[in-house]
Amino acid sequence: MADYLLGLFNDLNDFGDPRTQCFLCAADLKTTGHTDEHVVPTWAQRRFDQWDQRVVLLNGTSIAYRQLTVPCCADCNKYRLKPIEDSLAQTVGSGRMAVLALGPKLLFLWLGKIFYWILYRELLLLADRRDSTSSTIITADFLRQYEIHRFFLQQARELVELKDFQPGSLFVFDAQALPNRRLEWDMLDNVETMFIGIRVGRVALFGILGDGGAQQSEEEIYAQFYPLELHPYRSESFVLVSVIDLL
Repeated sequence: MADYLLGLFNDLNDFGDPRTQCFLCAADLKTTGHTDEHVVPTWAQRRFDQWDQRVVLLNGTSIAYRQLTVPCCADCNKYRLKPIEDSLAQTVGSGRMAVLALGPKLLFLWLGKIFYWILYRELLLLADRRDSTSSTIITADFLRQYEIHRFFLQQARELVELKDFQPGSLFVFDAQALPNRRLEWDMLDNVETMFIGIRVGRVALFGILGDGGAQQSEEEIYAQFYPLELHPYRSESFVLVSVIDLL
């Protein structure tokens, strides 16, 4: 078992040519089927008209959702990730309880892969896209800080099974319906705290992905808000800022 784990960690920490490696399993895409996987799911971009929405990267630049892709092998894309996306796409319109019924493993994988995907994309982007000699926004060593998180994402490949342990704390709230469908998707994250929050349809999902479930153990603090449908802090913004200070 020790040799197996060491081999898996070594594979996941080899960023020799990240453009030709699957972001999830690190497979060599020169010898396997190469696909480009959207960080923001295509079903969400279609449903909430998000193609031209932009995400701000660590160096202060931005990139449109439609261009925010990472390399992925065909197997991970079709058999590991698509079932997760299908489950969320079919459920988020039904509210908090329906989403919770998907289980913490699936919710962790969905939030966790989006968090990691953004960082992986920043490993592929030049800090100054006008200068072909510029370094990338982040380095491989920076991304290796999240090696344990990437290891936990291998649950999607059924190579890792967690028993009586959750890598992070997950919270799901109902969200009010909004008159503009574009406002029913929003996303923010914090690299230092491994926080990610996403409003998608009628729910808002929050993950503190690396606290080992510490905040989940204090869930009674947040339980008073579960009967409420959260609403945007401002008319043009999203619910996340209404509750982020609680987490």
